[in-house]
Amino acid sequence: MSLAIIKSPSFAGQTVQIGMPIKSERLADAAPVVDAQALARQQAEASLRGELEKAYQAKFEAEREKAFEQGYKEGLEAGHQEGVASGAEGFKKQTALLEKLIDQVGDELQTWLGRCQDVATDLAMEAITRILGENALESDVIAGMVAQVTATLRESDVLTIRLHPAECGALRLALRQEAATGHAPSSLLDKLRDDPSLQSGGCVIETARGEYRASLDVQLKRLRQLLDEQRAAQTTATGPLRHVIAA
Repeated sequence: MSLAIIKSPSFAGQTVQIGMPIKSERLADAAPVVDAQALARQQAEASLRGELEKAYQAKFEAEREKAFEQGYKEGLEAGHQEGVASGAEGFKKQTALLEKLIDQVGDELQTWLGRCQDVATDLAMEAITRILGENALESDVIAGMVAQVTATLRESDVLTIRLHPAECGALRLALRQEAATGHAPSSLLDKLRDDPSLQSGGCVIETARGEYRASLDVQLKRLRQLLDEQRAAQTTATGPLRHVIAA
């Protein structure tokens, strides 16, 4: 409602009110209604905001759970693949290490056996040399050596047989004793010659076609060579020891 003030000569100084006057009590009653509406609107907005927040929170939790499960699955699969690859790599390294150890053991065993064979050969040669050295002056040894050299020769081709003086004397004495027992004297007896330049065990047979030399040293070297060749042949036949160990 509004107020209108009308001025007229007859109503000068007087105020006329049009419509119902608004009392202060009615204004006081309207204020709580306005406050209640505002409060209801705020409560509705808060409730809606809460519902929206709950909906977004639920959606966020669902997406986070889904992402977590997906990440866990991918991580588990990646870890499995990594574990398989790591296991294969470890097995490969262990296999390579084992093969290396087998090779080392085979080489060391081969070397050890080779040394044992070398020692055995050295002992055998030492024993043979000692035996031959102790019996170098025996007529049987000398005669056997001469017979070995002249085996491929005709007796008529032999011109002289040169020996170390002591060994030549021992062989000459043995041939004479053999002839004294009734055996036919050997034609080699007259062909024996002392040769001081020869070492003990040395023998040189002269023929029209040249000289044939023999000595205990040469025979021992030949024996050593035969032993080494036989050992090498056995090693080749059995193959590398690492294959035997690996099997």
